[in-house]
Amino acid sequence: SVGESIVKELPSLILDLEERLPKIFTRTEDIVELEDAFAKKECSAEGIQSGKPNPVIVEANRIVTKEFDKASEKLSKLQRFVLMHVPREEDGNNFGVEVQAQFNGKLGEYLKWCDDTQDENKVYHQARAEIIRQMEFERAVEERETVCEKEDKVTKSKATKSVVNVPQLGDLLSYVARHDA
Repeated sequence: SVGESIVKELPSLILDLEERLPKIFTRTEDIVELEDAFAKKECSAEGIQSGKPNPVIVEANRIVTKEFDKASEKLSKLQRFVLMHVPREEDGNNFGVEVQAQFNGKLGEYLKWCDDTQDENKVYHQARAEIIRQMEFERAVEERETVCEKEDKVTKSKATKSVVNVPQLGDLLSYVARHDA
């Protein structure tokens, strides 16, 4: 049956994932070092102004989404299998009912965790875009025109000044780096 095959293949699935994880996540820094690395490159002012998402996060997100989708599918099948094989108390065969119910509850918790993580992955770009929007990378253009009249001579001069409006850039860049890390 489907449930029995999932139970049999579970150890090999776990070993396979443990083997692939270091290949997927090649970054070896701790969270602070990763944040610093992102702040220097992907989350620098130039990186943010490029308009491109953090490529490290995008790639990891794609892989994680796929793995969580597979895990959710297998957990759902296993949960249905357990539900179908839990004896009814009214049948008088109560041996193991409580253990199976607890196991089924744990499967439900894992499924919820997978769903919650997938939901967080879905809103990552939206949250990051909102942080970047707050940075207001707009250029303010200031124009001045001066007219000077002296006797028969009229002198006009025009000055244009472009100013980047980023009053909290440092903190917001750190915030984006923390968000991505």
